[in-house]
Parts: sequence; structure tokens; C-alpha cells
Amino acid sequence: METLDIGLPQMTLLYGLCVLPWILLWLIGLRLSRDIGISLLRMSLQLALVGIYLKTLFTLNNPWLNGLWILVM
Repeated sequence: METLDIGLPQMTLLYGLCVLPWILLWLIGLRLSRDIGISLLRMSLQLALVGIYLKTLFTLNNPWLNGLWILVM
């Protein structure tokens, strides 16, 4: 099973796709710029923390820790 790594150019493109609706909503006059910015920041932070946690979990590869995580979920 292979893993798919998303490189920096692809991440830049994905974040760039978020900028287009942001600008359009600003041009329309909807005051959602602050909410969209906070949402993007929260999304990025949550994704980074989950990535760090899962990388640590798979590096340790402890069956008891994995079982505990399944019970928590």
C-alpha cells in the first residue's frame, strides 16, 4: 500500500482555491472575510495536529495504544 504525499505546490494550489470565493464574497459585500480567515486557520491547525498525532501513533505501533484509541473513538 502506497501513501500519497501532497507537496508544497499542491498545497499552495489548494489554499489558492480558497482565496477565490473569499475575494468574490468580499466583492459582493458579504462581511465574511474574518469568518473565512478564522475557518482556514482552524482547519489548518486541526489538520496539522491530527497529522502529528497519527504519525506518532503509527511510529510507536503499540497494540495497546491503538486499541485504546479505537475505544476512545
